[in-house]
Amino acid sequence: MSDLLLPKISILIPVRNEEKTIRGCLERILTNGYPADHLEIWVIDGVSDDQTRAIVEDMQNKYAQIHLLENPKRVPYTALNIGLKASTGEIVMRVDARSFIPEHYIETLWKTMVATGADNVGGLQIPITEGAILKRAIALATVSIFGTGGAAFRTAKKSCFVDTVYLGFFRRAIFDRVGFYDEDGVFISEDSMMNRRILNAGGKIYLNTDLAVLYHGKDSLRELARQYLIYGAAKCHSFLTYKQLTSWRQTIPLLAIGAFNLNLLLAWFIPFFRCTLIIGLLIYLCVDLIASATVAMKHQEMKLFPLLLLVFPVIHFSWPNGFFGYFLMRNQFGRILKR
Repeated sequence: MSDLLLPKISILIPVRNEEKTIRGCLERILTNGYPADHLEIWVIDGVSDDQTRAIVEDMQNKYAQIHLLENPKRVPYTALNIGLKASTGEIVMRVDARSFIPEHYIETLWKTMVATGADNVGGLQIPITEGAILKRAIALATVSIFGTGGAAFRTAKKSCFVDTVYLGFFRRAIFDRVGFYDEDGVFISEDSMMNRRILNAGGKIYLNTDLAVLYHGKDSLRELARQYLIYGAAKCHSFLTYKQLTSWRQTIPLLAIGAFNLNLLLAWFIPFFRCTLIIGLLIYLCVDLIASATVAMKHQEMKLFPLLLLVFPVIHFSWPNGFFGYFLMRNQFGRILKR
């Protein structure tokens, strides 16, 4: 495609303490094959106290496309709004500092947008499974249907219109229609809420499964639990704002863990519910055993099995309890998680 037909792209990268991955992230963008004079990269730093800022400044001295901005509030959604206000491209593209985009990703997204007429397009999110075995187990659990419910941007096999995508490649005009990212909650699922507003405004979101973005996930159970507690709290904020969930599949963990929590409470007072609680836990354990064994055998690595037995419950119990915790305590729950 002629450079004259390519739009100017503004890439927004919120960062805070990403010294391990930010250089690789930026290098993937700079070597992606998109014309340098059609590209601007805005790194919005949330008061990093590691070497993130120094790395960005070093690369900024070498590449005129890179710009560094301050995000004193530290959270991603304020960073994205700072970047939106500063940037000038016809297209706004979000990239996470822990993500690595594939070759020709930017131009392929643009061609996909033109072909489909979508207001936002994206590719698959593929966790990096190299490194410690626990990190591998966590990565594989997050892309299994049993682990996270089969979100399209993790598990889809065919390109299609969807309710949300990982990251995002937006027409700037869509922000004129629906506004900037929300900043009115303790926890905000900025991608999910923005995509909900796009759909509510009659816009379209498209997933191109030919594109896969590699992503560094969590490497400890504690970090994983905190991540999914925050995801759940953010989803509750979105639910309270729009009075709807992104997908019907999100009702399943809420109903299951809601029933478990109720049984756990009633079991203290009524013997019958002790029996139902035990039966429920045994059923879950059986399903967990089957799912963990299936994933381990699929990847021919049975040493993953005992770790998956732990990873799946961490995800399943953290997300709904983050939702319920935020619903019941709001700001107090936010302070607990931010300690």
